[in-house]
Amino acid sequence: MSIAKPSKNHRKYFFLRITFMALYYELQVFKDVYTLVQKVFLYTQEFPREYKYTLGQDMKRDAIQLVRSIYRANKAKDKVEMKTKMR
Repeated sequence: MSIAKPSKNHRKYFFLRITFMALYYELQVFKDVYTLVQKVFLYTQEFPREYKYTLGQDMKRDAIQLVRSIYRANKAKDKVEMKTKMR
């Protein structure tokens, strides 16, 4: 079984699409939020037991939600609608 190579037009379209849409992991805001997530996970390990599973879990969930929101906003075709939805 052989896999067909993409045509030159297909590769050209793919290249154009990539150049116009920023990769989410190259955005400065994504890098900053990812650093925040790492710090939240690191610091919540040191929380006292009574806060680790309440406040700590909430902080982790909210930090991960920020990463998801950045990804979805970057992926969205209608950026204006996504911005208003996120407010």
